[in-house]
Amino acid sequence: MISRKFINLVSDSDYLYDEVINFIKEKELSENPDSSYNDFNVFNNYHGFGIEQNNNYKYVYMWIYQQSYYIESEEYGSGLAISSGSSMSTKAIFKDNKLQYIIYPKDGSEYVSSIKEMFLGLIGYQVLNFDNEKNINKLFNEVEQKKNIYYDYLNLDMSKITVDDLEYNNLIFSIEYKKGECDILVLLNVYKNNKYSLLTEYKNCKPGVVCNSMLQYVNLIEGKYDYNVMK
Repeated sequence: MISRKFINLVSDSDYLYDEVINFIKEKELSENPDSSYNDFNVFNNYHGFGIEQNNNYKYVYMWIYQQSYYIESEEYGSGLAISSGSSMSTKAIFKDNKLQYIIYPKDGSEYVSSIKEMFLGLIGYQVLNFDNEKNINKLFNEVEQKKNIYYDYLNLDMSKITVDDLEYNNLIFSIEYKKGECDILVLLNVYKNNKYSLLTEYKNCKPGVVCNSMLQYVNLIEGKYDYNVMK
């Protein structure tokens, strides 16, 4: 891989951010099986790290937060249900201002190295340090506002959003136990199929590398739980 010291960032192509968002939204609308439900919609927000130009290619660096929702059938109460959700960095490649493809980072132990391959220099550093509560909450709150405005005409009670149809690995919720600024000792993931995963061994952060539970856990325990006890 050729490493470039200088990144030619351009300021006249910010509209490409919106093109990436529109592409991802249309993909979700066409491929998500829940799109057949009433009032299915996808809501996005993003943070742009910059757009690099190299000859007739442009590389769009961004972090995208996305949630999709739909209205349940009357049989299930006609409530607002979460269909899918994601929060991750992306690199979109354009040729002659036409989108070619989108690259996402790898999971687990390959996450940091894949970020460094996708995002050069300072941008890579910014991406690795973006995944924190303050930044993600900002994107989340703006997506929530868009969602609330869209569904407001239905007079729905937003406090009664269900998680029965959550498709993002069937995850219902996660709980982290922190001790100090960096050491996350326990991560519990609870899934709707009466399964859980418990991560109990955590590898301490290295200087200059963002603390990220997805990168640093080294031991996984999986099992099944009693729903009534968990509730």
